Amino acid sequence: MKFIDTHPDFETYQSDLFQTSEMSRSFIESFQGHIIGHITNSGEFRHVIRIIAKYVPCEPGTNSNFPWIQSDLDDVIWRLFNKKRFPRIMDCILEVVNTYFANDIYDINELLEESMVGYKIANDGSCWEIRHDVSKNSETISETIVDVPHSYENTVQHLLQAKEQLIRIENERARKDALRDCVSALEAHLKYISGKNDFRAAVAYLVDNDQGSKKIIRDALTIWTYVHDEVPEIRHGHIQNVELSEAAVLYWIDRIMSLIKYLSKM
Repeated sequence: MKFIDTHPDFETYQSDLFQTSEMSRSFIESFQGHIIGHITNSGEFRHVIRIIAKYVPCEPGTNSNFPWIQSDLDDVIWRLFNKKRFPRIMDCILEVVNTYFANDIYDINELLEESMVGYKIANDGSCWEIRHDVSKNSETISETIVDVPHSYENTVQHLLQAKEQLIRIENERARKDALRDCVSALEAHLKYISGKNDFRAAVAYLVDNDQGSKKIIRDALTIWTYVHDEVPEIRHGHIQNVELSEAAVLYWIDRIMSLIKYLSKM
């Protein structure tokens, strides 16, 4: 499975220990050494070079015998690294491993860990898995987008903007903007469902017409009040600054996503 299909939001992943959106140079060096040390057949060696060259893309070189063939490997593998296209690098590594090192996955995963790469290859070689120390900050937003009807364009657009902001969650302004976008998504969603143009009127309509749990729907007012009264600078043009940690932002975002999911399934 392609890396981007398994981890479409990899740019929002966070870890204090591991790299999650860039490949480690030390792993490329170790992986190159593993190839040289374990593939002694020149035909198979050339095949590895062709696999890597495909992902650059570039010509695989012309040497066919050892030791000169190793210079072709050196050329293509570092061309791939210098492209800085992380998903493509990950797809390439997985194909090489599945083709020639299916029995060495444990060893390859050790090399990845030693090089501080935040992913490991699944035991069956089918995909990339994240390590326990990696956080997927936008996962709940991605899951929510799947549940939102495509016709609710404003809801979806605000959620996509929130995902973009979470790439820079370490920046306080960016994470506050992400929270604001999520609240805007909730507001748009309630208006779509109720047919009302006002946030409070939308909540009241759903409560009065028994469309779902009143307690859950009223939580929208709790969220709205907190964000607009307790963190006023989230509103456009307000200059008062209130500290809001990453953990607090993620808590409120998860709470909003749970509510939007609920509303989508009523």
